Amino acid sequence: MRPGDHKSGFTLIEIIAGLCILGVLAAMGFMAAAHIARNYQWAKDNAHLAQKAQVALTRIAAELTYATDVQIQAGGKRIAYDAEYPDGTSAFGNNIGIQGNQTVLRLSMEGNLNQGEILADRVTGFSAARPDTRRFTIELRMTGENQAEQVFSTAVALR
Repeated sequence: MRPGDHKSGFTLIEIIAGLCILGVLAAMGFMAAAHIARNYQWAKDNAHLAQKAQVALTRIAAELTYATDVQIQAGGKRIAYDAEYPDGTSAFGNNIGIQGNQTVLRLSMEGNLNQGEILADRVTGFSAARPDTRRFTIELRMTGENQAEQVFSTAVALR
């Protein structure tokens, strides 16, 4: 090599340093992508949970629209009622409540809660109150995939 000749290129130390920096940036990018994906999944699960709760509360409100002789039982954990439907049929001994210690909200038509229609799963609490003779307030607690508990409520006016 003669004086004035310069070789271009990187030294081994420069290459190692560059690879280390690239590795740190790749790890940070992967962590950010995983965080975004997890938050998206949580939001999706919670939206699905809210939809389930809305369907259950709408069905309860529809049932109670035709209710007669409504009673709140088990300290607000169960609603018992008879119903007279617009088509002229009647049903007696209907119940809405949590089935035993399970996390299932059921509607039973003329029977017990063990054989009724499932309105929602992942239910951690159900309560009903009657602030006056014409209204009910219903609260539904549900737990999502990320173990976050959400509370949904509605008010129902009797006819």
